[in-house]
Amino acid sequence: MDLNAFMTIDHVVHVHSDGRVTDNDTQGIYAPEITCDYSGPFAAAQISREHIADMVASVKAQGWTLSAGWSGAYLTRGDDPIMHASEFIGGALADHIRETPGYWVALSVELYPSESDPEHESNGGNGESDAAGWVVAHKEEV
Repeated sequence: MDLNAFMTIDHVVHVHSDGRVTDNDTQGIYAPEITCDYSGPFAAAQISREHIADMVASVKAQGWTLSAGWSGAYLTRGDDPIMHASEFIGGALADHIRETPGYWVALSVELYPSESDPEHESNGGNGESDAAGWVVAHKEEV
């Protein structure tokens, strides 16, 4: 099974103890909401360690854990769960997911301009986001 093709954004999957991955038994299991703050103007947003820690804590409060250390992107910190858009669920990350029973989901990390940011008004104040990357989250079986 191509795990990358199966685990589309916001699609919760169930990894069984034998490594099987299914999605027909995930009713009532919902992906966590991802919020990530940033500093600076929206057009040059900078995500700090504190912003990442807040995002991780928010997801944890929803019963999920973000998996970190899988990115091969240049200058990515080992404790940073955000993957670059060009990366995918394969290799060691796919092996880790298959070896870790529970529920898994890939999520987009979106940044939204604050109302005080000039970018907010330039796009009509509609709150259009910009993707900062993506993450994978894990939830223990219930």
